[in-house]
Amino acid sequence: MTKKRDEGEKNSQKDKVSINIDKSILPKKDYYLVAENTSKKLDNDNIDVKLNSNEPKVIGVADDDGTPYLLAWQHKNSKVNNISAESTAVVFFLKRPQLAGESFTDTKAVENRIKKHKDFSKLVKLLEKEIKISPCPLDPFCSTEAMILSDKMYEELNFSDLLKK
Repeated sequence: MTKKRDEGEKNSQKDKVSINIDKSILPKKDYYLVAENTSKKLDNDNIDVKLNSNEPKVIGVADDDGTPYLLAWQHKNSKVNNISAESTAVVFFLKRPQLAGESFTDTKAVENRIKKHKDFSKLVKLLEKEIKISPCPLDPFCSTEAMILSDKMYEELNFSDLLKK
């Protein structure tokens, strides 16, 4: 085998990833873990799945209709993930058009920078409220107050040192 083919096979291998889900704020109904091409019904707060952990990606919890309720960033080479209102606020923040198509050199550093913002806990609380009552909690048009706060936070944060060139 050539070196390039060996690397390609290594990059396509799937690793066991343990995912912990904080379902305490979810309305009572059936939910599914959605990650890569996998969808698994959530029977408890912890689920193990096989994922390609070589690249960062978004994983989430959705209802029967496919509406996302909780999201998290699966960091490169991460074997454990926590999906919560806090992780959802990070992904909600990053879903903005200003960051469309951007790639980061260090996704954990990006997440930490967002979490350190003075209004991050307020964003988490707004999204918790939306998750409990809204039919489309992570849609910026349904969660307008959270989107406005997220825009304000974006104006105050700088990620230029973490963008891939």
